[in-house]
Amino acid sequence: MTKQELLNHHTNVMNFVMSLNQLTNDEWQSPIEKEKWSIAEIVYHLIPWDLFIIESRLPFFRSNQSLPPAPNVDDLNKTSSEKAKVTSKEDTIQYFIETRTLLKNQIKSLTEKECGIEIVIGTKKITIIDYLSGMLEHDQHHINQIKNYMKS
Repeated sequence: MTKQELLNHHTNVMNFVMSLNQLTNDEWQSPIEKEKWSIAEIVYHLIPWDLFIIESRLPFFRSNQSLPPAPNVDDLNKTSSEKAKVTSKEDTIQYFIETRTLLKNQIKSLTEKECGIEIVIGTKKITIIDYLSGMLEHDQHHINQIKNYMKS
């Protein structure tokens, strides 16, 4: 994946999330399936992952320092779920757009050379652009969940 394709992806995700403003509050807060999150919870949980990349990955990639540990996934998701339930749709969408814009701008500022730098996460060696591209799968999984819910 190229840096430009990655930037285009983030633009498309932001446009998709902005389109969710059309949902009613019931649609926004209702679980997408039994025992699943609501759209509000899905969107809100993307925010701390973007912040994690902005604060705890990109600066370390550029400095060649050891990466701090990733947050506990269950704890992060639980906190996000709780916040989503008490945050308005408009505020959640705005917060997501602001955070994703920050991420997109940081990716945009990476040079081609920086995109190709190899990093080690665990025992795996990957380039910075490959790491950032891996997050697309996470986005796409959740976008597909939301789209399937909206079709039904």
